Amino acid sequence: MPKLIELTIEIEVQKVSCPGVWLCQDGRVSLTIFALGTSYQTCYLPPSFPLAFRDVFYFRKRFQESCALNNICCLL
Repeated sequence: MPKLIELTIEIEVQKVSCPGVWLCQDGRVSLTIFALGTSYQTCYLPPSFPLAFRDVFYFRKRFQESCALNNICCLL
């Protein structure tokens, strides 16, 4: 059985602020996070800073043991 390396990333998003950015007051905004070949999207919020998401995202990916660790680091 081939050996695998499992990489798990936990990202906790609490608040997002962007000084100097103006958001149109029509509609709603969300945050999309891409990592390890997958993506997750937060819930939609009214467009006013700071955006308070309070979400936790888990990304997991398995690599063959033959995959070099420095190649995995390039994905992060």
